[in-house]
Amino acid sequence: MSRVAKSALSRASSACLILVCLLAVRVGCGPGPTVLQPVNVSAAARARIATVTHFGDSVTCGALAYPHDGVLPIRSKEGFAGLLDMAIGRPAENFCFSGDRAADMARVVNARAVPKLGAHQLYTVLIGVNDANGCGPAAGCRDNFRQTMLASLAWLAIPASDKVLAAAAETRTGTWNADVLFGSAQETRVSGSTLSFSVRQAVAGRSVYVAYRVFDSSVARGGAATVLVDGVAVAALSADSGAAPIATQNGVHDTVFVAAVPLGGVGLHHVAVRVSSPDGAAFSLLWVGTPTGSYASMEGAPRVVVGGIPATTDPELNQVVSRYNVLLGEIVAGLVGDGMNIQVAPTATALNPGSDMEDKVHPNNAGHHKLAAAFAGVL
Repeated sequence: MSRVAKSALSRASSACLILVCLLAVRVGCGPGPTVLQPVNVSAAARARIATVTHFGDSVTCGALAYPHDGVLPIRSKEGFAGLLDMAIGRPAENFCFSGDRAADMARVVNARAVPKLGAHQLYTVLIGVNDANGCGPAAGCRDNFRQTMLASLAWLAIPASDKVLAAAAETRTGTWNADVLFGSAQETRVSGSTLSFSVRQAVAGRSVYVAYRVFDSSVARGGAATVLVDGVAVAALSADSGAAPIATQNGVHDTVFVAAVPLGGVGLHHVAVRVSSPDGAAFSLLWVGTPTGSYASMEGAPRVVVGGIPATTDPELNQVVSRYNVLLGEIVAGLVGDGMNIQVAPTATALNPGSDMEDKVHPNNAGHHKLAAAFAGVL
């Protein structure tokens, strides 16, 4: 072989090696890939779980973790949700959507999850980095996050037997029709229309949760309603986003809020939701529910584990993330105080932004392993 031919072959071989290294950058080139230990979930913890359902954004999908399935939305078994599923070994679903904020997720949760007593369901929730990064620290952004997280977590933690869907209201006045987004919800545009429910208060001081849709004022005219408990007006609901628009980067302009209304004493209470806005404004009620006990001590009650928003590589964004995480802790503390079986996994502090990130907000495989371990540690 001529010297020229040998030189060309050498350059081609070098180019191929560089290409292989570039393609293999996700798993390393040279010394070989880092081998991660399996995530550990104890046998006792696995015995308490029958099904697993995940809700979140692209981090929950395992975006930028490899290998992945290549199907939109891309999901990776090496993402924290996939690693948890393998460790738990139970039927699992992952309702993750890239770019989602808490407002997007509230719609998904209320449409897809069916929490039940005795079903031994585990729900994981990890969302908020898009709220912090895309909406920011403004009071309106944080209030939307608070309201929509309340709506999601309350829906997941209160079993179906302790909720009444709007379509199953005991009595109704005025005009109500099925909501086009949630078939079990009821919508009206007629002032004075009322839906009434009976709820039983098992523990003094608990609240009734009233879930309703909220609309961006730029795309729909949201109405208003009054909540009455035993004939007394106790709360006002507004389905108009006002100065704090819902609009998300995924094109969502309406979401689910929930109001927690104190019930008072033990016993049966009559709850009514009466539309107070003028005719033509839309008001849609999803459900009402109240915790009947302390679900953490009830066999097989729904269990919700919420991850704190992980750190990013951006110090300024991390300051905003920190404020959202404080708010998340307050949300969970209030719901736990009302008897719900919710925990916070320490994912907010699990990552080292210098070594565990693939880009500004997405963990690499090692980072996902740490997130999975943080969830597994509280099971």
